Amino acid sequence: MIPLVFQPAPDLSSSVAKAIDFYEDIDEPDALLMRDVMYRRFGIEAFAGSLQLYDQILSENPDQAPLMRVFRRMADNYNVLEDHDLEAVQLDTDLLTVPALYCDRLELPMDYSGQLVQGANLGNYMLTHALLACIWIQENGCEVPL
Repeated sequence: MIPLVFQPAPDLSSSVAKAIDFYEDIDEPDALLMRDVMYRRFGIEAFAGSLQLYDQILSENPDQAPLMRVFRRMADNYNVLEDHDLEAVQLDTDLLTVPALYCDRLELPMDYSGQLVQGANLGNYMLTHALLACIWIQENGCEVPL
């Protein structure tokens, strides 16, 4: 068999269309926030109403509202928290990412750099959240020595 010297170029527009189709069918709150991020960063018009839909779900689900308000900052830098919202942050992945999301407003935990390294070293799903935390730290103008 003769190896191909040049690999065929992927059909980028087809791949993007498939990704849009996939996300359009998901109305879970975290997916809505990601859709809003994609709308703002890449201008994907199909996701233009995602934040409004997120806010509707937030208003209709008071039991989920504290955690939803915490993560709403992904879409709105001026997002306002209520007094006890941060107490809803319980999952290990959230405990790693939320401090980064609010690092320009709230002091980072004492050993946050150690938590990031530990999360990265765990690999898999936790690694993705350590990376996301690093992105938010940079976007929020914060610094964490690693």
